[in-house]
Amino acid sequence: MNDGGYKAYAEATGKIYVENHQRILVGFKEQGVRAVVLGSPGVVDSTTYKRTDPAIYNATLAALRARAREVASAAGMPFADVRQPMFDAKAV
Repeated sequence: MNDGGYKAYAEATGKIYVENHQRILVGFKEQGVRAVVLGSPGVVDSTTYKRTDPAIYNATLAALRARAREVASAAGMPFADVRQPMFDAKAV
């Protein structure tokens, strides 16, 4: 959740996010881990979240979800989209 920096998405943020995830996967592989399920960030609540505009930060988290999916795909690892079910549930 905090990887987005609590602000609008920027390519520099996405680049750091991807590099850190790739570094973590390399470390796991070096330790013999065969599979890692990469998950997306969740969402912030649009009524109680006050740090920044919730719609803007949820868009940032959506962009990071896309980047996490790319990392998982490139590494041949499964991906769990945690964000969309959370987003759908918060709208209820």
